[in-house]
Amino acid sequence: MTSYPRLERLFETLARPSESAGGPGGPSAGGGAAPGGPARGQRDPGGTHDRAGAGSDAPTAPPDGPTAARRLAAYIERQPATALHATAREIDALLGAGLCEYQLAHIVLYELGCAYDPAHDGLEVSDWLRTLRDRLRAAADRQRYADALG
Repeated sequence: MTSYPRLERLFETLARPSESAGGPGGPSAGGGAAPGGPARGQRDPGGTHDRAGAGSDAPTAPPDGPTAARRLAAYIERQPATALHATAREIDALLGAGLCEYQLAHIVLYELGCAYDPAHDGLEVSDWLRTLRDRLRAAADRQRYADALG
């Protein structure tokens, strides 16, 4: 398998509780949210489902959505535009590898360790990766534009 170190780093960041967010539940986890998950009936707007239970390899239990969204935003904010574009290129390489959805899901979820399974939100892995890639590129372009303005 081709190496995707930037994607692995991104997926690790999305799964890791951030100290600024107050841990896995984050400060917004109150009000009926289960530990490590959104309140009943809430969707995970950040798009990261943490892996459930010790010893389980299946990504199933969603973390607090706003915390997950903050993790992605914090990752994007900490990375220079060149790194964001490089991560987007890794996504392009993975999408261009000619894999079926099943193979792509296996690589993303198990080999690269992504804790979010897009199927939980009715998405195919390829569609979610394209959205993630576009978001990374847009952030990189905004950084470059801001740098150019001085």
